[in-house]
Amino acid sequence: MKTNYDTFFIFFAISASILTSFWVAKFTTLEYKQKLPAQCGEMGRELVPADTILYPKITSTIPETDSSKGANLLIDHDLETLAYPQGNALDYVIDFNELYPFHSFKIHWGEYGKDSAYINQWELLGCNSDAQWIRLSNGYSPNATTSYVETNFPVSEIHLKASSSANWIGAYELEYE
Repeated sequence: MKTNYDTFFIFFAISASILTSFWVAKFTTLEYKQKLPAQCGEMGRELVPADTILYPKITSTIPETDSSKGANLLIDHDLETLAYPQGNALDYVIDFNELYPFHSFKIHWGEYGKDSAYINQWELLGCNSDAQWIRLSNGYSPNATTSYVETNFPVSEIHLKASSSANWIGAYELEYE
């Protein structure tokens, strides 16, 4: 006949085994996710001709508020409008739906690019045909109202990131050719 001690020991052993399995699986999964390469787009996107009309979709990876000036203003072909997330970082992804043979990009920073008190770091990434982010350019303060970036491979998405250590920042336009 089993005693309460035997029942407790069996219960404890089973519980410990289940909890250990759960935590090992959880931490292994988290560790695995952190090691995965950052992917973009999808494999198998088609290369379209250079004269294709583009209908890009832009997304801010930083939540926008009602008083933010929306991400769509970054690609509206108007140098007077401003994408302004109301914070010290901006992070926009522009999806062109297919691979496109771009030659260059122009980032119009306006006053945010002229003064290092505003943009301290920036980066422009392109999504290649293998659905991997490739750095097109990056730097510290642009020290200019416009940054020019050339590319020599087709991309399906562009990822623009910038940050400031002290001030709120924005960008006026991202042009592409």
